[in-house]
Amino acid sequence: MIYFRNNGELREKYSITFDKKGLEKLQVEVAKRCGEQSIVKKECKDGYIPRNKSLHHDYDKDEYHYIDEVHSELSGNKATEWDNYVEYEVNLYNCDYKDYYCPPLVGFIERILCYDSKVYDTFFCKNFQKLCYFPKVKEKIMSLQQEIATVSQAYLTARQKKVDELNKVYEELTKKDGDIEKRIKELNAWTSKIKKVLLNMDKEHVARMKELNERLKYLLSIEKLNESQEDVSKYIDSVLDLVDIRLVDSISLEEIERVRSFQSEEIPEQEKQLLMKK
Repeated sequence: MIYFRNNGELREKYSITFDKKGLEKLQVEVAKRCGEQSIVKKECKDGYIPRNKSLHHDYDKDEYHYIDEVHSELSGNKATEWDNYVEYEVNLYNCDYKDYYCPPLVGFIERILCYDSKVYDTFFCKNFQKLCYFPKVKEKIMSLQQEIATVSQAYLTARQKKVDELNKVYEELTKKDGDIEKRIKELNAWTSKIKKVLLNMDKEHVARMKELNERLKYLLSIEKLNESQEDVSKYIDSVLDLVDIRLVDSISLEEIERVRSFQSEEIPEQEKQLLMKK
């Protein structure tokens, strides 16, 4: 393919070729060695069973996944499908497979394979850092642990503040004059309200902590799966070796502008003024 770029006062023309099979093989290698692996178990319909060694792109999130080692068996259930307003049944399968959440370099290679010329901006500016950053599971675990500590501390602070507010009102009620039975009823009602408010806060916090701890438990299981995960930066040079970029020719931007002006059917404004004077 041909690639043009501006370099200072010059417009450069490059011829770009790449080793398609080599890049495809490297792409899978990066996905499996540097991707974040998880084991997926779910029920799939006929025709929707994932394929072995399948790379797919989630466009909404701009993420790539690599699916490998797919196993499936009939679940014994049926699902309803519609086709041109006709209802029919399809088989359901229990599927399990390895799903690799891929680092950005996998998507970058895919863009090369799809002849996306914009990827070569990265080659010339040598800005590969964004392709190398891919958080390890350990980083995610540390971040989640910090979130759990923050949520817990925020809850304790908010609860104590609410207790202080409720106790202040309770003290004011105890100092009121009037019928003793009426005051006792007011105090009992307020005590019940205090318990209800604090109980609701506690329930919300317990539910939140349960959710966070379930996420932590999942990440810890993922960490064990990814003990041999490699650093993606070591594969950058391999990508560069498989792409050949050669300078074909160059021309000054000034010369390009002269050619454009020469080929234009419009008369320059200065020429128009001279013609009008004549």
